[in-house]
Amino acid sequence: MARADRLQGRGRLALAAFAALLAAMQSGCTLATRAQVEECRRFSQDVRTENARLKDEVLALRTQNEEYAERAVDDGKRLAQLEQARRQLESSVMAYQDQKSQLESAFRQLRDSIPGAPQTQLSLKDPDETPPPARDTPPPAPAEPRSRAIPRSSPSLARSGREDGDEADPIEPADDPPRSRRKGGARSSGGWLPSRSATRPPRDEDAEGVGKP
Repeated sequence: MARADRLQGRGRLALAAFAALLAAMQSGCTLATRAQVEECRRFSQDVRTENARLKDEVLALRTQNEEYAERAVDDGKRLAQLEQARRQLESSVMAYQDQKSQLESAFRQLRDSIPGAPQTQLSLKDPDETPPPARDTPPPAPAEPRSRAIPRSSPSLARSGREDGDEADPIEPADDPPRSRRKGGARSSGGWLPSRSATRPPRDEDAEGVGKP
């Protein structure tokens, strides 16, 4: 009897399994093949890898966003400092212009209070007067200075200066240019003959040397 009961139990299980299989086939579900299971496993693995990569990118972008936010805060502080410096510079320029106008008015009052004070260009200038527009015509070219002739001392003054022991005029032309050496006309061998100017009288030393060998 025990064996019959076991056979009946197995038959019931088989019938239940067959009934479940028929119900699954009627609802449109089919059993997946091994290749499909492997493909599903690979796809799930790729999805997990892509999910991890996207998480890393999100973390990097979040860090970069925080850095940009800190940099924006620093840039805002720097811009505020520059704006404050610009306002201070503008106020100092306006104060300088006010002080300049006050000094000009004080100078005019002081000049008017002094009798017989000269009229300067600053006092005659009207502060409200606008300067005339510049013309397109170029300014006239300055006249070129003419070269002056260098004065030369006369030969008589140069000779009198040499006789008195003064220095000779460096601009004076030489009265006695060197003469060419003669081969046979000179009395002394290889000597130079002193030249004489037409207007200069002979000196004593030249007169003594004439006629001597």
